[in-house]
Amino acid sequence: MRKFLGTGITVLLFVGTCLSGLAAAYSVLYPEAFGGLPARKIAWTSLVLLGSWIASRLIDRVAVGMSRGQRRWQKRFRALLHVEEGEPFREVDLGAALLHLTIWLLVPLALLFVWGLSNQSLRACSHEIRRRIGGQAAARQGIASVAWSLHVSEPLKINHG
Repeated sequence: MRKFLGTGITVLLFVGTCLSGLAAAYSVLYPEAFGGLPARKIAWTSLVLLGSWIASRLIDRVAVGMSRGQRRWQKRFRALLHVEEGEPFREVDLGAALLHLTIWLLVPLALLFVWGLSNQSLRACSHEIRRRIGGQAAARQGIASVAWSLHVSEPLKINHG
């Protein structure tokens, strides 16, 4: 049962993406067909989720294969890095975990763009972050310190007026 869970989720996301894409195409021809439901945004949302899921599954499959050395090219790569036949290859697992984290941290940003984070709003957020931590120091201090400075100081307020 657990073996087919990933395939089931992939099929479900694929079918949902296809249906929402068809609904978005239909709503272009007949704008009031779904009662004002944002069909294109729903289609983009499901496409982002499907793409993220497939990328995550692909990374997982490559990492598991590299860790075990299943294919010939994987065995050659392990031999090139002087990893023994039965020895676990933990670096690949760490790299896969970091790639998974990166993918799933970028998904909310992509969804914000789909659902209406405008370029002006993004610039306003960036300007406010730079103002709070002092100019170009944001690039040097890194995202952790930016998040900490926003957490410690007052809440971020953006005026759209």
